[in-house]
Amino acid sequence: MRNQNVGAVLLSKLTRKRRQKALELISSGEHIIDVADAIGVTRQTLYYHRRTDPDFAKEWDEAADIGDLIQLSECEKEADFRGRLGWLEPKFYEGRICGFVRKYSDGLLLARLKALAPQKYGDKTKVDATLNRPEGIVLEFVSAHAADQDT
Repeated sequence: MRNQNVGAVLLSKLTRKRRQKALELISSGEHIIDVADAIGVTRQTLYYHRRTDPDFAKEWDEAADIGDLIQLSECEKEADFRGRLGWLEPKFYEGRICGFVRKYSDGLLLARLKALAPQKYGDKTKVDATLNRPEGIVLEFVSAHAADQDT
């Protein structure tokens, strides 16, 4: 039989020290389950205090924004690495590694080029929506080539 008081005990364990450590971990990009494990509480405890303590909720949101930027930076770094430098993929013969082949991700490289220089590498289709009649919206698709031909 499960102890019915366990939840109440767990919800009261977020000390000032644990709270500060939780915010540090959240701001470093850690997932909430890992934060809870690291400070010795349950996820439910963290979410309970977030729900019931507006100051903690605000600090959590600020820490999460920082954590999101860190995770984004790490993902961009990995995308650059895989697109430009590639990675080594093992090749097997009769169950043993016999060599490596360098693989690249053209899609990741193109995505980074589009993000860094959208005027040069971005999508060239422009969509303008204008309301010509009360009964509906007319969509006008203008390609970059059509715009170039007009000039």
